[in-house]
Amino acid sequence: MIRASLSAVGAIAFAIGAIAANPPPGIEVPETVEAELRAKLERLNHAIESLETDARPIVAQLLPDIVIYRNATWYALELNQFYKNEKPNEFEVALAQLDTGLARAEA
Repeated sequence: MIRASLSAVGAIAFAIGAIAANPPPGIEVPETVEAELRAKLERLNHAIESLETDARPIVAQLLPDIVIYRNATWYALELNQFYKNEKPNEFEVALAQLDTGLARAEA
């Protein structure tokens, strides 16, 4: 009962701005970069959907190794969690992660 009350108090405090978002908002993603990320995410999503219907046990075993590359970029993009546009450039890292996921999906 006490735990539920504390959770409610925390939710209300966050909603009114008494508690800062954690992690803080990231930097703006340039439109061209966002378009490229979303295009590769779409390709990887299609590849994952195709693999999810594959009944071979090895595919089910290795699928999480592909999904993790999609999730890393998707969450960073959707939750505004890109923080650096310099070395290492997080946008380039995200694109490389998607390339790795696509390569694994096609292997």
